[in-house]
Amino acid sequence: DVWKSTESRLAAIVMSVAVGSSIGSMSPKPAAASSSVLTKTYLFLHNLISFVAWSYVLVLTFTNLTDPSSFYARVRYAVVFAQFLAIFEVLQSVFGLVSSPAMTVCVQVGSRWLVLYGVVEQVQSVQTNWCVAMLCVAWSCAEVPRYLYYAVNSFGSVPYPLLWLRYSGFLILYPMGFVAETLCIYNSLGFFFKTQQWSIAMPNVWNFEFSWARLLQLIIALYVPGSPFMFLHMCRQRVKYLSGRTRTPLPSSKMMERKSSFKSKKAD
Repeated sequence: DVWKSTESRLAAIVMSVAVGSSIGSMSPKPAAASSSVLTKTYLFLHNLISFVAWSYVLVLTFTNLTDPSSFYARVRYAVVFAQFLAIFEVLQSVFGLVSSPAMTVCVQVGSRWLVLYGVVEQVQSVQTNWCVAMLCVAWSCAEVPRYLYYAVNSFGSVPYPLLWLRYSGFLILYPMGFVAETLCIYNSLGFFFKTQQWSIAMPNVWNFEFSWARLLQLIIALYVPGSPFMFLHMCRQRVKYLSGRTRTPLPSSKMMERKSSFKSKKAD
């Protein structure tokens, strides 16, 4: 009886330790899985909303191209809202929800914001120039497939046509966007030099001088040599993602069968 009671106690202890260890090792998994699902759901919703926003910009853009003088007035609020949503891309990269480098995302989003909020929104003569319509065509045509790609990729594999469009459209749209952004900045220089808006002239209490117009000139000077590097980087990304989507190779057994059948036909 003593032996049986001791044995039963040992068995109970072993079972409790085993159950406890299994619960301890498994408990983080549902939490991690739940966190992963929440992250994917958030990314999906963000990309879906951005896709819808830029799709609306795309429709407005192509239905108002005939009149450059009133074009921006009709697409303005849609473009401002769609581009504002990019702030979430910065936060996602900063907090590690996506693998994109935070610095790269900040530079890309910052350059867009500079052109839209720092130039186009400030200068009436730029808003009525045809370069703004060109800008909206390039941006919306690039962003619609990009956000759709990210939304689909949140929960499953991306169809090849969408993958191809995501990594091929830039071949035309990137040079178009570069030219449009540069022209928008260039056409605003006269206004900023004349009005000195957002500039700080000497003398002042801080003994500091700043010229927004000069900064825009510097940005144009950096745009020209910097754009080929970005374009080549995107070309490398295109090769990386599209070359991986090749036809699935046949199993070795089927390959051997094909080789043997080919040899027999050759012998005949």
